[in-house]
Amino acid sequence: MATLEEYQEYLKKHVSLLEQLGDALTSTDDRLDYTVGLLNQILAGGIPQEVADRIKKLTEAVHYLAEAERSKIAMGRIDEINIRQTVAAATGIRVEESIPYDCYIVQILRHWPPGCIALVDVAVGLNTRQLFPMDGFVALDSTTPIVRDLQIRAKINDRLWVQINNTDAVNPHTITVTATLTEVLNG
Repeated sequence: MATLEEYQEYLKKHVSLLEQLGDALTSTDDRLDYTVGLLNQILAGGIPQEVADRIKKLTEAVHYLAEAERSKIAMGRIDEINIRQTVAAATGIRVEESIPYDCYIVQILRHWPPGCIALVDVAVGLNTRQLFPMDGFVALDSTTPIVRDLQIRAKINDRLWVQINNTDAVNPHTITVTATLTEVLNG
């Protein structure tokens, strides 16, 4: 609304030399007084048309966001698809599960037990799209990374898949991948 120069000019007129020495950034009271003055100008209509137009656009955007918040998609039941697979030494496997209803995948958990020592590659996808990692594979040891706050839309009968490649030439390994689904009730 006001330029930095206008604000600095206001401060020169309304802040004493003693206050300037004590607080180079002005006191909170001074900043509040200035802000209240600007708000009073807005209410009185004493602002340039360009500023009024910007305020109107901002107000419209706030109302739009508030309406979007009120009309969020209602969520129903929550289920999990759990894929737990033991993979023989020096082999790979792809496991697929069908999505039971229209939903969002809201979380994906992957678990590598101790002993995998970065020898077991894992990728997770939906239909033809690889989700985690975006491409290639991840191989870890003794960890359970969880990706939360996802909003991956899935439809009934879509295919959730897990590709596991065990590059350990001696030992089998068991990997777990769990996807949390939230049913879409409307939308």
